[in-house]
Amino acid sequence: EGDEGRHCLREGAFHTSGPGGPGMLHSGAAETHPATRRPGVPPSAALQGGAVESVVGVCRRHGAYLFVDEMYRGLEHAGVPASTTAAAAAPAAALLGGVVPKMPDVPSVQASICPPEPGVEAPPHAPAAGRKPADTPPRLRAACDAYERGVSLCGLSKTVGLPGLRIGWLAMRDAPLLARVAELKDYVSVCPPAPSEALARIALRHYPQLLQRSSLLLRHNLAAVGRFVQRHAGEVTLVSEPQGGTFCLVRIGRERGRRGHTGEVSASAYADALRSRARLMLLPSALFGLRDDALRLTYGRLSTPALLARWSSDLDQQKSSCDE
Repeated sequence: EGDEGRHCLREGAFHTSGPGGPGMLHSGAAETHPATRRPGVPPSAALQGGAVESVVGVCRRHGAYLFVDEMYRGLEHAGVPASTTAAAAAPAAALLGGVVPKMPDVPSVQASICPPEPGVEAPPHAPAAGRKPADTPPRLRAACDAYERGVSLCGLSKTVGLPGLRIGWLAMRDAPLLARVAELKDYVSVCPPAPSEALARIALRHYPQLLQRSSLLLRHNLAAVGRFVQRHAGEVTLVSEPQGGTFCLVRIGRERGRRGHTGEVSASAYADALRSRARLMLLPSALFGLRDDALRLTYGRLSTPALLARWSSDLDQQKSSCDE
């Protein structure tokens, strides 16, 4: 219901009200297989608990494969923290080295995953690093673990922010399907560049530190998002609490949203104006098949707090102009 990314399941069809959810699975459709992204982008909604089992149950009854984009798996979080003061964000900022995340003994390389060296374990998804905060939600279960015909797509480009090598992998239990995928891949690219493979192995060895760096960055930036929303309460609100990944949807209030040709709030018009005034580029929710009343905001960049400050300044200036 609405644009909160809630998922709905019924016999014969699986659908979602928000983007990032599985496509339709009809009992009368031949060769139809659902595909989903967990967490969804936007608004970083995630299937949890019984919902995953329900999806698997529908796929099993229809003999369908379940393909899941799990590039963000490992970045589950508890959303915007209850305490969003600068002091509350200080521990994460300190661990991030102030501006640039610095983790000990991690080579400065841009790498992604590849087949491991002997002795280097490479499960479908690398393990989480260290202790997690008590309020951190459980790791999403991989599709290849949850279902015999599940296919998981994953890599390091999103989870640990190392997209430069563009190396990832598929994990599945269906050996004939895996062989067929490998056969088709040979027609596209026989093998990745050797330097990419070498650097990817380095990233795999240091996966826990890299994942910890990403998690700390998200915690720090989510606190900044919380402060921004609190400061401009009534002007902007979160569409829903993000549960993972690096994106959320921010709804524009009627007082600040630009009016479209229908007289309703238009996030698309507001995004155009914001780009011109403040040189900020935020995608309107209409581009994702949602109501045109929200903007997609990333909290996965080092520059997120500075960009939020620029947006905040623009909101203040516009408010002052309206008050005059």
